[in-house]
Amino acid sequence: MEEAVNNAENLIKAILGVIAVQRLSKEDCARIMELEEKGELETFGMERRNEGLREVLRREIVFAVVHSPEFRAPKEPIMVWTLDGEVVGEMIPNLAEDKPKTNRFSKAIFVSRDFVIYRDRFKKASGGRMALVFPKVSFPELNDVRGVRDVVSGSPSGEADNYVKRKIGVNTSDIKLGTVLVGFNAKFIS
Repeated sequence: MEEAVNNAENLIKAILGVIAVQRLSKEDCARIMELEEKGELETFGMERRNEGLREVLRREIVFAVVHSPEFRAPKEPIMVWTLDGEVVGEMIPNLAEDKPKTNRFSKAIFVSRDFVIYRDRFKKASGGRMALVFPKVSFPELNDVRGVRDVVSGSPSGEADNYVKRKIGVNTSDIKLGTVLVGFNAKFIS
């Protein structure tokens, strides 16, 4: 199992834009979840759930990764806006640059280069309970590592992000540095 973990760590360290990588203890993971839950309670007038981070913290092995803007952006939503459970908007990095050629965006309004609102879904929603959901995000660099399975990533917010940066020894005031947690389960390699 340790061979798989070491291989995964070395692959993460080799990714363009990665500044620092550190394996987190169960105690670190518990503290990060505590801080994230506290932050979720402090959202103004809107529910906020970091489902991706929760999913990462359920894994056996968790790495904290601090990265520069050179780090590759995911091709899937990193934030989802819902009204009464219906997805009415999404933040997808580099969405405008990739210019999706699917019908999924034919009735969408691009609020920014990364955020889209689905007009048809927005009109159908009853306008009740709003939520910002941060979903789990794939981390494809580890998909083919022998002994590694169930790979997922998510980003901490607020104080949880600062906790991770302090733990690794990175300047918390450098707004150009991002943080992502990568979690996976490992199996024994014979």
